[in-house]
Amino acid sequence: MKRTSVSKLIKNGELVFTQQDSFSYVLDSAELENVSSLVLKKGARINLLLLDDAATKLKIVLKENSSLDFKSLNTFEIKNSEKTFDLRANTELKLSFADFSAGKGVEKVTVNLLGRNAKCNWFLSSISTQKDNKEFKVSINHIAPDTTATVDSYGVAKDESRLVFSGVSHIQTNAQKSKTKQNARIMVFSRDAIAVAKPILKIDENDVQAGHAAALGQVNEEHLFYLRSRGLSENEAKTLIIMGYLKPILRNFEDEEIKQRIEKLILERV
Repeated sequence: MKRTSVSKLIKNGELVFTQQDSFSYVLDSAELENVSSLVLKKGARINLLLLDDAATKLKIVLKENSSLDFKSLNTFEIKNSEKTFDLRANTELKLSFADFSAGKGVEKVTVNLLGRNAKCNWFLSSISTQKDNKEFKVSINHIAPDTTATVDSYGVAKDESRLVFSGVSHIQTNAQKSKTKQNARIMVFSRDAIAVAKPILKIDENDVQAGHAAALGQVNEEHLFYLRSRGLSENEAKTLIIMGYLKPILRNFEDEEIKQRIEKLILERV
């Protein structure tokens, strides 16, 4: 993915993509320093990669018949941030968060499905080590009928770290025939690590589909024993397991250079 300047698209703190846009952009935190909102006009098709996100508050609006493939790769210190996505009719939002940051912070993401046939897919891979304290709060609000959302969060907690996945999927009144699903899984590699998964469903309408699942636990000892019996050290076996747990995020990143960078980051944090 090539880095394309967006300076000409910014006006009064708003980054606007028009219906003629069907491009891929790579942005870093400096380019969004003075941006408070992103707007996709009707019919825009945008692929956006955000590197080392430092935006504290950002609002993204998808107008009718637009789509956004939003990827975020965090490698430095996590910071408190808040992102709100408003989806109009016939829009599609794909969110992929590859989090290999360190430190303490809360990432809050709110998705409002405001128009019929709006769709959102969220995918997160995160690892916490040492004394990291990280929390991801995802809220999906089904406001219009025939809306769809999936939330998949995968994490690894090591050492004395704390990793929290909290998600609320709310199907509101009049959002008939909406579908929502949550899946949160954290693998714990230390007795001192704290892992919390809290998927919550709020259903205020009939004729909908909703489900959630959460799994927390330490590495399977039989799996570990099998790998060690194949000649791997304990550390090598754990590294292989962690890679298998977090690498699926790579499917959401097309750029080979970025994929290699993510794989390297996982190994470094292990």
